[in-house]
Amino acid sequence: MAKLFVLSVVMIMGLFVYPQWQEDQARQQILAATVQITMIVPQLAEMSGGRIEPLPIPPDEYRPIARPSKYVVAEGLGTVVRVNGRPLLITHDHWSQLTADLGEVQFRDATGMLLTKMGLYQFKRLILSQNSGLMVLAAPHVLADLAMENGRIKTNNQLLLAHRQDGQVALSPVDVAATGLKNGIAIWRLQGRMVVNGDSGGGVWGNGRLLGVMWTTVMLEDQASQVRRGTEESVAAVWGNQ
Repeated sequence: MAKLFVLSVVMIMGLFVYPQWQEDQARQQILAATVQITMIVPQLAEMSGGRIEPLPIPPDEYRPIARPSKYVVAEGLGTVVRVNGRPLLITHDHWSQLTADLGEVQFRDATGMLLTKMGLYQFKRLILSQNSGLMVLAAPHVLADLAMENGRIKTNNQLLLAHRQDGQVALSPVDVAATGLKNGIAIWRLQGRMVVNGDSGGGVWGNGRLLGVMWTTVMLEDQASQVRRGTEESVAAVWGNQ
């Protein structure tokens, strides 16, 4: 009778607690759907009003074409998910600050292996929708096989944040400290992981579903030294197509 009671308890607990192997499998599937995005723009550009524009050439001036030796680089993360049978790439909207057509976009997997690259003008043609927090693109054909059906995998309810770590992508637990609006966009204020440049666009996952993307880190500034430092509080834009 005692053995039967213990077995019943174990079976009941199994209904609420996912085994470790299932958690590990879910993490691997999330990482497989995460891509690292690097945008490279020739140095023959200058910042103008927060946007990158080609340098003007006076009509009476001849300027030979030279191979640029330096680049302006923007980095971030994205997630490939399948919605209504269509593979989409969900990332942040910082890319919209780059308006020049000259440049290259590289996509790497979570381990850093190069998957594909394309011209910046091709990248811009993939954009389906955007606001100041989110950008939704049609996933490039090469990335379509990475697309994960949202909600296909089941995990514990712990929120996981995708972020860069030593050239690869890792997942860390985070908690929602508050909810609200920023520039009219639904946001979560997250705590538990300091994010840095290049982490923007990292997916926020809960129970096997992509719920949002990393937008920005909350920074604190010392008034005396005017030195800014990152905190373990960040802001994520909530993705509505859940």
